[in-house]
Amino acid sequence: MRRRFYFYASLIVLSLGLLSCSDKRGIDGASDASPRGIADSDTSDVPILETDAPDAGGEEDDCCGVPCHCGPEYEYQITCWKSQLFFCTPDGQPPGDDPALYSQMIVLDICDENGVPCTPAFPNDPDCQHTVISWGECEDYLECDPTDPDATIHEDVPCTDVDEFGEEYNGVQDFVCQKGQIIAGPCEPCGEEICDAIDNDCDGIVDEGIYPCESECGPGEAICIEGEIVLCDAPLPTPEICDGLDNDCDALTDEELIQECSTDCEQGVEFCLEGIWTGCTAQPPFPEECNGLDDDCNNLVDDGLDCACPPEMIGFLMPCMEDPLVCGQGFKTCECADESCVTTQMTQCFAMCHWVPDPLEICDPTGGFPVPEICNNFDDDCDTDIDEDLLAQCYTGPEGTVNVGVCIPGELMCVSGQWGNYMDELFVEDMCLDEVTPLEEDLCTGQDDNCDGVIENVLEDTDVLFIIDTSGSMSSTINAVQAAMSMFSTHYSDQDVVQWGLVVGPVDQNFDNTLHLVTNLVPFLQFMPHLASVDDDSTSNEMLYDALLLSIRNLVTPGDLPALPAMNWSGFGIGSNPGIDNWTINWREDVHHVVIVFSDEHGQSYLSPATTPPLIQEWAAAADDLSIYTFSKNVNQLGLNGWEAISVGGSWFQLTSNPQVMFDNLMDILEETACGGEDEEE
Repeated sequence: MRRRFYFYASLIVLSLGLLSCSDKRGIDGASDASPRGIADSDTSDVPILETDAPDAGGEEDDCCGVPCHCGPEYEYQITCWKSQLFFCTPDGQPPGDDPALYSQMIVLDICDENGVPCTPAFPNDPDCQHTVISWGECEDYLECDPTDPDATIHEDVPCTDVDEFGEEYNGVQDFVCQKGQIIAGPCEPCGEEICDAIDNDCDGIVDEGIYPCESECGPGEAICIEGEIVLCDAPLPTPEICDGLDNDCDALTDEELIQECSTDCEQGVEFCLEGIWTGCTAQPPFPEECNGLDDDCNNLVDDGLDCACPPEMIGFLMPCMEDPLVCGQGFKTCECADESCVTTQMTQCFAMCHWVPDPLEICDPTGGFPVPEICNNFDDDCDTDIDEDLLAQCYTGPEGTVNVGVCIPGELMCVSGQWGNYMDELFVEDMCLDEVTPLEEDLCTGQDDNCDGVIENVLEDTDVLFIIDTSGSMSSTINAVQAAMSMFSTHYSDQDVVQWGLVVGPVDQNFDNTLHLVTNLVPFLQFMPHLASVDDDSTSNEMLYDALLLSIRNLVTPGDLPALPAMNWSGFGIGSNPGIDNWTINWREDVHHVVIVFSDEHGQSYLSPATTPPLIQEWAAAADDLSIYTFSKNVNQLGLNGWEAISVGGSWFQLTSNPQVMFDNLMDILEETACGGEDEEE
């Protein structure tokens, strides 16, 4: 029998032979070079062959055999036979891609012709040739690869153990590789099933049962598939209707609901208040009065009334701007209704030329004298336009607050003789547009938001970096962030004290998933256009753990922590702009540093070596004045790659598509990080 076996890169060919009892004999064709073993042992410990030893007092010939257990041959074997382990392969072929390690026990005769142990001086040394006596089977040398320390071989294997009270319990344990041997880890007791793709309760079923879930509108129930909450039956937002309920789940009820309404006199709009349509702005009919108007809107003027005017007004011209006059200012007067002038009446409104004719001019009694336009649904200036370009200042805040702090007046426009403004293509009477009225208390905006003449919260120097997940499922959340920051901009006075930066990812760039530093830290007015342009993308590799680590690494003083190893993007089509080596946030010194992360997925890393929560925690804790805030779904709050654990110096918030809730949360963050003490009175 011949077999090839391997030691590192050397191939050693050996021939099997047997040694007789009478003298030392090798097998022809022994190896040209002495084989190199992976383990040596003394010949006294070598179990060469399983044979029965003769009695100590037996004949010497009875000792003959292989091996001998008495006499000169026994002494020779003790001196000259040596066992060694060699690497081998089960099929005798080169190892190829097989990562496993195998060994074979070889027994060699290491003595020369004089029975003295020797070491060959060179291959085929005639004075010292080691010969093979026997070899064992090619067997596993190591149970696992020792070059991969602490690698998990088996996960969540069912087990039983006894607790500190002597009670037996069921659990699961992991088996890991340590120094080439498979070692069993502790038997962890079974617990309550949670949605994490693990059989927590050890019943052989993963993620079974019903799990609580939540939408913007309230709680519900769901199932778990592969560690993800799915099929949540929590109520979903619906368009707001006038029913006294918060249908769209934005914490407001019946907000911004208006509809058209009408009376016999005109069209208007009405508003929803506590589930009831009310406040129609259309003019209602009034009882008819002697005023030359159709007060009850029945297309008859002063109908049913005995309208008269005092005799002393006869012939006195009074200004008017009403039918049948088509534009401008005219006049009317009191006149006798009979020959004896017992009854008087008011005339219609006509142009001055009707009352004082000029023989040299043709009189148009319906065309009055042009006057400045006023809000009366009449062409006062006779330019064929009615109430054009009429604007008026308005303010509905408390007296004494206008033009104090952020409070400024708004503007009204005149439409068809009514002051107001358009809302959703409907005209709302008396609606003051663009006014800013006092808030209940100052926000952390560096301004006097409650318009009391004192800035209660002064902004301190702060750098704020947004990191936003732009994968396809983030559309509604991105819109909420943009809307919330737009709300913030109405109160925030742009100043250099707070700087803003933006990182987004993943972004589809030439079919690659890329992390982008959209803008480094800049003033608010420069930051907002970048934020407004963010949109979701049809990508899925959310490398936000990496974005966080890359962005905070230069906040740690060199030498405070061991340097990070050289990092590369792992996987095909993953990258960043700029590259890893040039990724640097221009954090300022001696200011507060804030990072706010928005993601609807668990934390992920695509760097090699991977970015882990403990690594982020270590670097965040060592960073200069850093607070990390995270927004995610409930299911991604805790757990192995949850976001709450890395909210170092900050806190976790539930992800929401409600702009008002998002605004409140962002204001809470600014109050915790950027707000200082009270300022002087303005």
